Amino acid sequence: MTQTPEPPVHVEPPTYQPDETQQKASKAMAITAFVLAFCTIIPCLGIICGIIAIILGIVALSKKNPGKGFAIAAIVLPIILISVMLPLLNHARELSVRPVCLANLNGTGKGIIIYMADNEDAVPTIQDLIDARYISERMFKCPSSGDSERKFDYFYLPSEMYYDETPPDAPPPAIVACDYQENHNGEYRSVLYADCHVEGMSEEQFQQTLAQPQNAAFAEALRAAEGP
Repeated sequence: MTQTPEPPVHVEPPTYQPDETQQKASKAMAITAFVLAFCTIIPCLGIICGIIAIILGIVALSKKNPGKGFAIAAIVLPIILISVMLPLLNHARELSVRPVCLANLNGTGKGIIIYMADNEDAVPTIQDLIDARYISERMFKCPSSGDSERKFDYFYLPSEMYYDETPPDAPPPAIVACDYQENHNGEYRSVLYADCHVEGMSEEQFQQTLAQPQNAAFAEALRAAEGP
């Protein structure tokens, strides 16, 4: 008599159950990542904290633990905060370098006046000023221009300058030098005038000033230098 074979018995593989210590460690990692995510708002260290929070959050999320909510928040929160803060940080940096631009042009204007006094009123080029050490080459570099391909970051039209008090009824002084448009993302320009004073202004204000009659020659030369 042939015996009927018994059906195979299906045995469920053992499921991995993390012990209580591992669960506590994973939850602690998720909470730490969550706390670091909020540290993203700290200046200077914020981005570093955010990156660490994202890494810890991903590691904690890969483990089976009750702290997944903290892990998910730790991943999402720094991304949101960094995306909001980066434009603000860039804008704050831009505002911080504008006084440097004004100081550069102010020093250049004084260098031109001293050069003219020492050289029988001869109007110098920027290279003349640098070669004769009236200004340094760094003074004609804008801190906001980045990796500019231009040799100098300011446009300068060699012109006579003066350092006397202008009578109230005198015509407005002409522009002598200014930022190139790309230096400050097309939003701002530092300007040096023939009477050696400097001003910072928006691009709209600059274009209005440039349209004044005394700046006609400068405007034409600047348009040729900047291109269309």
